Amino acid sequence: NSVASDSGVYTCVATNEAGSDMAMFQLTIYIIPSIISATVNNSVTLGNDANFTCTATGKPRAVINWLRNNITLRSDNSISNGGDPIIITNSIMGDCSISDPASECGSSSTLEILNSVASDSGVYTCVATNEAGSDATFSTLVVNTIPSFNDPPLNTNHTIISPDTASLTCSAHAKPAASIYWMKNQTLLQYNNSKYSVNASVVANCSVFANGQCVSSSALEIFISVASDSGVYTCVATNEAGSDMIAFHLTVQVSPFVTRPPKNQTVWTSSNVSMHCAAAGNPRPHISWLR
Repeated sequence: NSVASDSGVYTCVATNEAGSDMAMFQLTIYIIPSIISATVNNSVTLGNDANFTCTATGKPRAVINWLRNNITLRSDNSISNGGDPIIITNSIMGDCSISDPASECGSSSTLEILNSVASDSGVYTCVATNEAGSDATFSTLVVNTIPSFNDPPLNTNHTIISPDTASLTCSAHAKPAASIYWMKNQTLLQYNNSKYSVNASVVANCSVFANGQCVSSSALEIFISVASDSGVYTCVATNEAGSDMIAFHLTVQVSPFVTRPPKNQTVWTSSNVSMHCAAAGNPRPHISWLR
């Protein structure tokens, strides 16, 4: 059960009545690397840099390598299709001497991912190795993407006739999946009641480590529409990275209806006659007379 302090110079001495002889030898105890500190989990917004650090001890001094999803990384190599380079910076700590049990043999490494892209998300491994063995630790990176409406509806202007139901839908791409809410004329809507209903969904099996985006969809329904339901409805998608929005213009047309009909009149011959008629609707109705 040798330990580091057993390292040193040992002397074998042979003696008898005729004299003595001796032989010296050096014993070096190798120490398996041990990672003493490392970045555990990391999350960044798309386009920002991501950094990992790893520090290990061992004797002889450990060499540190980095892997992403079990693939060894090299400095200045792109780690994803269309990704930007990485930078690996290694440094040493202590005046390491194999024969001196008191000497410190430390290694440190920093992994920097420049201008991160969504596919940089994954599991990163720091591996410290020397002649005695190795140690490893795992870290995760999640690259969050700001929600965006990559497939906006072709028509954001909607016209319906009262009392029909209005339906507005939107889909946002993001990582992690975006939460969606609705506003009318910049005021937050309270829905899932007799007036408004919202059905929301997220693409199944959406993983923060997948190369693709998570898709969140939302459908707003406005029941028994009236003229006052006309306005600007905004779909807002938000997550940890930011938010995006898309606006819909809804016009509710109302069929004309007479609000003040003409009255029956009886007049003398040759008298002037005035008749009045008022009507409402959306858009404003045009009044004409038939006889």
